[in-house]
Amino acid sequence: MITSRDIARLAGVSQTTVSRVLNNRGKVAPEKAELVRKIIQETGYQPNALARSFVTRRAETIGLFLFTYGPAGHLMDPWTGSIVNACQRALRQHGYMLMFDLIENKTEYDRAVAALQQRRVDGAIFFGGRHDIDVLPLLSEGLPIAVVNRRWLNKRQPHAVQITADNFGGMRASAEHLVSLGHRRIALLAGNLLSPTPQVRLAGYRSVLEPLGLYDESLIIPELVDGPDRFQVVHSLLTGPWRTNPPTAVACFSDDWAEAMITGCQDLGIKVPDEISVIGFDNRFPTRCPFTSITLPLERMCQLGVENLVRLIDGQFVRDWDVVLPCPLVMRNTTAPPAVR
Repeated sequence: MITSRDIARLAGVSQTTVSRVLNNRGKVAPEKAELVRKIIQETGYQPNALARSFVTRRAETIGLFLFTYGPAGHLMDPWTGSIVNACQRALRQHGYMLMFDLIENKTEYDRAVAALQQRRVDGAIFFGGRHDIDVLPLLSEGLPIAVVNRRWLNKRQPHAVQITADNFGGMRASAEHLVSLGHRRIALLAGNLLSPTPQVRLAGYRSVLEPLGLYDESLIIPELVDGPDRFQVVHSLLTGPWRTNPPTAVACFSDDWAEAMITGCQDLGIKVPDEISVIGFDNRFPTRCPFTSITLPLERMCQLGVENLVRLIDGQFVRDWDVVLPCPLVMRNTTAPPAVR
C-alpha cells in the first residue's frame, strides 16, 4: 500500500511538501508540486482521510441543512435533489464530503445544532429558512456558516457568509413583463406565505401592481401546507371563481405552480397564452415545460456558498460576504398580450 512517505521519497521532497500539495495549502515550488502530482497519479495513491483528520483536527465534512415545509422538501423532490447535487459537486472540488439533513420543525433543527456543537462537521450550509426558526444564535458558536437563499444577516459576522437571489427583483420583473404586455387583471399563485421567500416575492409583485391601482387581494392565492395539491387548487379556481371573471395573466411563485396552471388550462380547453398568460419562477423545466419563467441561479448560489464557506474554514477573509444574484426573465411561449373580451 502506497503511503505519503513513499510519495515523498519518490519525489525527493518532505512529507510536509506532499501534505501541502494534497491539501492545496502552503507554498510549494511549482515544479515540485507538479512532480508530486505526477507521482500520485502514477502510483494511484489515495490519501487516508481518517488519518489526515487526526492531524488537521478536521472532519473534512460540511453539513447541508435544508429548511422545508411539508412534502416540498422530500428527498425525492427534484428541488431538493438539485440543491444537494449542486452543493456536492462544489464540495468535491475542495475535497469535502457532504452531510445532509432536512429541517421541517424546531425539534429537527435542535438536533442539527447539537451535531454542529459536537463538531462533527467543519462548517454548515443553511439553505432557505422557516418563519419559526432563527439561526443567528449559532453565530456565537464560532462554527463557519453559509446561509443560502435566505437573508439572515444584516451585517458582517466573523464566521458567516450569505448568498441569496434577488427574489424581490425577480418577481418584480415578472409583474412588469405582464403589465408591459397590457395585462391589468394579474393573479399570483403565491406559495406558502408563512415562508420567507414567498413573502419577498409577493412584495416584488405588489411593488409593481399597487402603484398602478392593479393590486387585488382576491387574486392572491396562497398555498396551504395541509391543503389540496396544486392541480386541485388550479382546477378549483378555473372551474369556480375564475370561470366567469378570470385573470388575463397568472404569475406563479414557482415553476411547479406554473406547470400545474398550464396543465389545468389544457385539461379544460383554455388556451395558453391566447386566453391566459402564465409565467413561472425558478426556470427549472426549460425542456420539459418550455414556459416563460424567472431564473433562480440555484447552481451559482450553491457554488458561491461552498466557495466562501471553505474560505472561512481556511481562516481567509471573505470580502464579498453578502452576495445577491440577479433573477433574469426568460421569455418563451406562454405569455402574450391579453385577448380582446
